[in-house]
Amino acid sequence: MKAIATFSRLRQRAIPRQQALFAGLAIVGLWLLVACLAPWIAPFDPIAQDASSSLLPPGGAHLFGTDNFGRDVFSRVLWGARVDLQICLLGVLFPFMLGTTLGALAGYIGGVADALVMRVIDIVLAFPFLVLMLAIIAILGPGLSSFYMAMAMVGWVSYARLVRAQVLTLKTARFYSGGPQSGLRPSADFVPPSAAQCANRSHHFFDVRLRSGAAERGLGELSRARRAASYRRMGDYGGRRAELYHYRMVDNHLSGACHRAAGDGLQPAGRWAGR
Repeated sequence: MKAIATFSRLRQRAIPRQQALFAGLAIVGLWLLVACLAPWIAPFDPIAQDASSSLLPPGGAHLFGTDNFGRDVFSRVLWGARVDLQICLLGVLFPFMLGTTLGALAGYIGGVADALVMRVIDIVLAFPFLVLMLAIIAILGPGLSSFYMAMAMVGWVSYARLVRAQVLTLKTARFYSGGPQSGLRPSADFVPPSAAQCANRSHHFFDVRLRSGAAERGLGELSRARRAASYRRMGDYGGRRAELYHYRMVDNHLSGACHRAAGDGLQPAGRWAGR
């Protein structure tokens, strides 16, 4: 009876977190849907100017009003979400995959592989993040493709350290040492318990990388003198992206808050999976 009562109390404590999980995932899912459908649901061209309609209040044909150039604010917010989605997925997915793979292999294999990966991480961490990013982008040239490559070359170290530490912790658990005695393969014994805990800790890095969209706006330009050259490298669509930067912060703050709510809801799952 005591065990049942304890389980009931723990379950009641987890209910608010589960509600935050579903609420955050629902809003993030809506944000992703809006970002994908922005070209079809945006009522106006986000860069179309109309001096006769400047600074209109919200309402009517312009749901969020217009700016000082007569551009529809609602359409610019929708397109800003689309730009943020691309930066978030490509700028986070590449370093996440690279860091997770190297960190897991370093922690699982150990020995020379672990020492080599950790020395590379130490070298990367010896330089300030933004300074190293700017140096790589200056070498590769302006453009979003250079930003993605720089993020993959610099941002993977955070994920690698996180996953390596988690793997080393799980290797000392009793379920890992007792798995071979039960006839389980190392992958079947090791991967399922570690997946929830790694997901629980990794969502914080996604939130930080999502909010790094503000820094990315400066990395792509390098200087005002090279702005025109940067736009020519990216084409006309690159210029359209740069003109949306004011409204991308709306999507950053909204999606960041919902992502943290979804991550907080994962914490009970991570704690129970580790037991």
